[in-house]
Amino acid sequence: MLKYTLYLICLASLLGSCQTDKAPLMAPEYLYDAKNQQMISSSINSRNGTISLLYGKDETLSSKRYSEGANYTLVTWKQKPMPGWYGTNMNSAIYSVETMSVQPGTNHQLNLRYQFKTGPSFDVKNTIPSAKERINFILTQPKAVQP
Repeated sequence: MLKYTLYLICLASLLGSCQTDKAPLMAPEYLYDAKNQQMISSSINSRNGTISLLYGKDETLSSKRYSEGANYTLVTWKQKPMPGWYGTNMNSAIYSVETMSVQPGTNHQLNLRYQFKTGPSFDVKNTIPSAKERINFILTQPKAVQP
């Protein structure tokens, strides 16, 4: 009888533990949908406490050339401490989203269009960087080496 009781308790605890969903969920404010763009490079600015990912479709970025129709998106998040990992940071709320596109211009020259959008963690005390500096930053990012 004791043996059956022990089996019944074990079976009940197994069935009870299988009903809880303990899958971790990512908070939506930490995610960015880059749609049909792929990641080109990443950077961490410890001084400003930010993490950035550069997305795009143009493969010529690594050679510092850009072609008509190229689109780039630079997403920057503020950093926050990662729970359970001492000394490690992870992305928090989005700080800014910068987009740049290369369009045809006049006299066989290309036109660079740049847009800066603030995110929920952007501090209004901060100044919005100049478009020329940010375009140069985006175009000089080295392509990440992927296996």
